[in-house]
Amino acid sequence: MKKVFQFIVVLASILAILWIARDYPVWARQSPASSVDGVTVDRPAAGQEMPVVPISEGSVNFSPQADKVEISQPGVYYVGGLCMLDISYNLASGLKNEVDVNVPLEESLAVQYDDEGSLDLPGCHLVHYKFDQVVAQADSADGSWKVCFVEQPDVNLTVYYYPDESPTNWIALETTHENGLACASALFTGEYAPGRVEREPVPGEEPQAGTVVPPPSNIDIRRSGIYQVGGVCVFTVVYNTLGSTDNVHVQDPINGDPVDDSDGVPFPDNEGLLYLPGCHVIHYKNGQIIHWETDPADGTWKICFALRPGVSDMKIYYYLGDLTDRASDWLPLRSTIENGMVCAPANYTAMYAPAGK
Repeated sequence: MKKVFQFIVVLASILAILWIARDYPVWARQSPASSVDGVTVDRPAAGQEMPVVPISEGSVNFSPQADKVEISQPGVYYVGGLCMLDISYNLASGLKNEVDVNVPLEESLAVQYDDEGSLDLPGCHLVHYKFDQVVAQADSADGSWKVCFVEQPDVNLTVYYYPDESPTNWIALETTHENGLACASALFTGEYAPGRVEREPVPGEEPQAGTVVPPPSNIDIRRSGIYQVGGVCVFTVVYNTLGSTDNVHVQDPINGDPVDDSDGVPFPDNEGLLYLPGCHVIHYKNGQIIHWETDPADGTWKICFALRPGVSDMKIYYYLGDLTDRASDWLPLRSTIENGMVCAPANYTAMYAPAGK
């Protein structure tokens, strides 16, 4: 079994991916981010996100996505792929709500955030109406309003808000954790967003001053989009349901990923070359690892690697490791060539790498 680690090959791969993906809209993490006074701003990634739909009687019917919705009937609503609203009205008429994800980031950043960790922005803006008049705070006797955000692996989430009237500080709300969601009561007209305490950074991830910084090699994904992972692979995901998330990282022995022959993962097609490092994809549903294959109803996942100059018959292989309930050799996937890359579905929690002759 042959594996190639030469510096020039890896460098060529990185440069090829960066050149090919120069028009891709997302380069890092879930989306481009900035930080102001400790507040992390995650702009939505490109690609289709979760739609806005009411759920009734246990059925889910997906409609085109919307980032603003007017609500006059009780139900569960997904808004812009960012939040879920669970609303019950006790009055037969006179109540309605507007929810959108379009509050300018500058407005949210101007409100002081003093707690540990950072905020995920943009959030969801909720307006309460009673008899066509905006009310600063809904009456709990009139109904119930709950806002939820998707949990993230190894991150503690708390729901925050600031009121439209006299906003001074982001205020923490009592947060419950249910079915992979962080939820809180949403009685106020205002902006709601999750605050998170980040995981400890991976050693060696901090860029050095004056160097060219590649895309991050370990990305937690919770929004649909196209993601560059460490200059090694391109990961594309479209989520259809709330609760689906992913982690994608470059193959790394720090994470327990095998990188040489001693780990004994057989490569049956050993007349070709298996190009490592690859990318490890971990799928989650409601905060729990999917130990085998994703449900097609939850979305679509695709992984791509740059074509190698002078290498023919390139295709993508995967193997199932310790995070699955079964093991495998390196197995080939049905691969396609598109825009200078070799691509294949990435539906398994598995290691992925390209091979060719």
